[in-house]
Amino acid sequence: MSHLAKCFLLIILFIVLAGCSPLTLVNSLAPDHGFEVEQGVDYGQQTRQKLDIYYPEFLRSDAPVIVFFYGGSWRRGERERYRFVGQALSSQ
Repeated sequence: MSHLAKCFLLIILFIVLAGCSPLTLVNSLAPDHGFEVEQGVDYGQQTRQKLDIYYPEFLRSDAPVIVFFYGGSWRRGERERYRFVGQALSSQ
């Protein structure tokens, strides 16, 4: 591939990424293997009272439990935007 073609592809990549939110970009770079996930598990009666549970593909009985609270002041924000945290931690 020529230098000009590489530069053109790099420019296209930056243009595409500029339209993405930083969290979308990070989510796309997070590992997509080595873990399982249960999404939207209810923990209360309210619509937004849901959580996602990530766990290693090969769960050990002595594995630590990590709880991550994303921002949003309990009223806004989307847990799906922080998928990269659950993926990264559980795949380790």
